[in-house]
Amino acid sequence: MHPELVTPNSSLSTQPDEVLVRVDGVSKKFCRSLKKSLWYGVCDIAGELNPFAKHGARGMDHRHRGGSAEGGSISPATSYPPLATHAATAEARDKDLRDGEFYAVRDVSFELRRGECLGLIGHNGAGKTTLLKILNGLIKPDRGRIEMNGRVGALIALGAGFNPILTGRENIYINGSVLGLSKKEIDEKIDEIIEFAEIGDFIDMPVQNYSSGMSVRLGFSIASSLSPDVLILDEVLAVGDTSFVIKCLNRVRNLSARAAVILVSHNMQSISSFCTRVILMDHGCVMIDAPNSSEAIDRYFEMVPHTTHETGSREAVIESILLEGGGKLSHGSTGRLELKFSISSSVEAALITIYIADETMMPLVCMPVHNEHGDLLRCKPGTHKLFISLGSIDVVSGKYSLIVSFIEESSKRILLRSQGLTEFRVFSEKVHSGKIIRPATARMESR
Repeated sequence: MHPELVTPNSSLSTQPDEVLVRVDGVSKKFCRSLKKSLWYGVCDIAGELNPFAKHGARGMDHRHRGGSAEGGSISPATSYPPLATHAATAEARDKDLRDGEFYAVRDVSFELRRGECLGLIGHNGAGKTTLLKILNGLIKPDRGRIEMNGRVGALIALGAGFNPILTGRENIYINGSVLGLSKKEIDEKIDEIIEFAEIGDFIDMPVQNYSSGMSVRLGFSIASSLSPDVLILDEVLAVGDTSFVIKCLNRVRNLSARAAVILVSHNMQSISSFCTRVILMDHGCVMIDAPNSSEAIDRYFEMVPHTTHETGSREAVIESILLEGGGKLSHGSTGRLELKFSISSSVEAALITIYIADETMMPLVCMPVHNEHGDLLRCKPGTHKLFISLGSIDVVSGKYSLIVSFIEESSKRILLRSQGLTEFRVFSEKVHSGKIIRPATARMESR
């Protein structure tokens, strides 16, 4: 079976519905054993070089055809042999696996148009990064058809694409040349790239001496500043500091209006805020491909095990905690909490603080608990029930939980800090969170 040849257009259009990425039945296998992997590689290469071999289920013949627009802005479309049993069951396709092989990506298909931002989510090992490497041409798929139209900017692996012994400035020119830009075009953009990367005088230092954060800054600045039609980003932005990450996400938002963006992240707040479409992957397969991010994110959270963690002297015990509205709240709604707890007789008085934390247990909103008169609530030893108003829930869409902290008023000892309590989802179209610190008002019943 010979691969279908795909010819891109000779010039890029700027139609908002233009398809820039087309993926059809792409699969990639790996082998768990290095020795077997090397042997299988030799066999596959020999099969490709054999003119009398039939390119069937294992054929990996691929060809490129395509011209280039101004500055070489057209990337060649690439075709690979389609799966011979594309419509067959997963069990039938597994018969194609040799001993020790497994599918890292299996039968993935989608189209991405200009102006769309696609979020790829899933647990570690789901195949997200492998798929991005295939799209960027770093590794070759075994099956399927890929068409990439336009200039592609990618930041997949930390430091990938950099020559470590060359300076940052020299790497900018090399990366720009790979994308088809002339030296004159790079000269016009290099000051903008250096300024965005915020690495100042270090731009003329060898990249091998850069910190991980500096490498991310430069890599993202290059990938996003050279007017890409397709921008591919992996989780590497997690290495950067908060201010730079915010700046990067703002640039992604601006680019997504005129480019196709593919974003891999475990931060569901970023996914729900930026992505117009979300694909949930599991063991290399597409589980959900939804224009509504909530459906895919809900399913993702169902796959992530919930854990709680407690620290402190344990002189305070939470007996029950109940959030009104169950597991789903809308942005701006009032959060109400019922908390039943006990304080040890060895404690004179305890103060309570409640936090709203994201899925990484990072506290986002701090709420010291006050009484109805506006004073800090002092809890004496005994068993108490609190009815607490958390105020307006003004965080972005995502999954959250509560952290409840008890400290002794006089010594400031931590009596109890319980994380991961009462998971809930917030649905919002807002991008920014509200107040970081605010009071929570409580009415107490004691016995």
